[in-house]
Amino acid sequence: PPVPAFPPAPSASHGSDTNARPRPHWPATSPPAARIDTNVYISAFIVKGTCARLLHKLNTNQDKYNIFISNEIYLELEDKLFNSKKILKFLGENYNLDEIKLFLELVKLSTKNHNPKTKITLCRDPKDNMILELAGEICADYIITGDKDLLVLKTFVDENLSGINVYPNKSLETQIVTVSQFLEIIASY
Repeated sequence: PPVPAFPPAPSASHGSDTNARPRPHWPATSPPAARIDTNVYISAFIVKGTCARLLHKLNTNQDKYNIFISNEIYLELEDKLFNSKKILKFLGENYNLDEIKLFLELVKLSTKNHNPKTKITLCRDPKDNMILELAGEICADYIITGDKDLLVLKTFVDENLSGINVYPNKSLETQIVTVSQFLEIIASY
C-alpha cells in the first residue's frame, strides 16, 4: 500500500509555559503532545482492552490531545499488522483484511504527521530510537508504551534540543508512561 497522507503538524505557536498546569506539564493553551508506541496500537487492535479504551478516548477528544506519528512508524505498524506471523497466528480465523485497513485509516486520521530529521542511538533497538526521535522533535509531553526498554528510561530529554525550534514554549522533558498511567493522567481532562 502507498505511504499515507497525513494532516499537517500544528503551528509553532503553542502558548506560554506561564500558563502550565502543575501536572501534567503542558501549557494550558496547548493540548498535550504524545507519541503512542506501535505496541499500543497493536494491542488496541488485537485485544480491545485498556489500549483500545485509550485510543477511543483520544479519538473522541481530538481537540484535547495532539497525537503524532511518523511515516516510518506508521509503516512499521502497517507491516506488523499485515505481515507478522505472530499477530496473524493470534488473530487466526478472526483475521479480516478490511478491519486492518479500517484500523490503519483511523490511525492516520487521528494522528498528526512529523518525520524527524534527528537521529538518536540511545536504545539497543533501533525501532525504539525512532520513537525517541519523534518525541524529541515534537517536544512530546508523553510517550505511551508497553515496551520495557523504553519504560525503564522514565523520562527522555532530546539532548540536541531539536524540538525547541518547532515548539519554543514546551517542556523538553518527555515522560515515558504506560497506557494505564496515561489514562490516570488525563482522567481529569
